Amino acid sequence: MSQTLEHIVSTIGSVSTKPPYKSGEGWRVQCPGHHGTDRNLYLSDGTDRVLMHCHSHGCDPKDIMETLGLSIKDIYFE
Repeated sequence: MSQTLEHIVSTIGSVSTKPPYKSGEGWRVQCPGHHGTDRNLYLSDGTDRVLMHCHSHGCDPKDIMETLGLSIKDIYFE
């Protein structure tokens, strides 16, 4: 897991009521974009950034990151 993915998973985990869990090559977490109660947001490492997909509401990654007080630029590997 990249440090970038680890940071995002940790940040979401700190504001969620359910802990993140490993799923396949990535992580399932509660989506902060729509304040979901289920773990509908899937996060994984891509080639140059963290990939995220909200399976419930299709939340925009930019909105998800801003909800966390982060920037969309924070999904990119350094």
